Amino acid sequence: MGYTDSKNNSIHEELLPVFMNVRGEYDPEASRVLLNALYDEHQELKEPNDALVLRIEKLVELADAKVRELGERKKQNVVAKRERQYRILKADLERYFSRRITETKWRLNEYEQRQLQGEEMGISIERARFDLRRLEEEYDQQMREIESQKEVYFPKAELVGVCVVK
Repeated sequence: MGYTDSKNNSIHEELLPVFMNVRGEYDPEASRVLLNALYDEHQELKEPNDALVLRIEKLVELADAKVRELGERKKQNVVAKRERQYRILKADLERYFSRRITETKWRLNEYEQRQLQGEEMGISIERARFDLRRLEEEYDQQMREIESQKEVYFPKAELVGVCVVK
């Protein structure tokens, strides 16, 4: 199962073994025991009968529902981690741009004061205004970018394999 952001970039992926018993109930204890046993000894089912195929299809549906349920629970942890990352990144951006914008405003003010005293500062003032607009636009763009990556989506889980255990 995997989680993505709004741009479909992968945030978190993991293999989630889901074992359903013959009654169609999720058996979390079986995951520890059976996962190891599957690697020890197995045989392919030569010719599955129709009843078995129908039963497997039903168990796969039940397993898919269980994966959605477990995935929604896990999503809470992924969302919390993503929000922490977002807050840190946002604070870093604010700190960086705040300092740069403040310096540029100070420089612009300095140039305007010097112009009032008679110095030719037209080009310097225009450059400082240009730099200020560019910094503000870059800040807004980067904030929109990290905001768009804040959301966490849980697309349909992909079935990797099915096995029947006697």
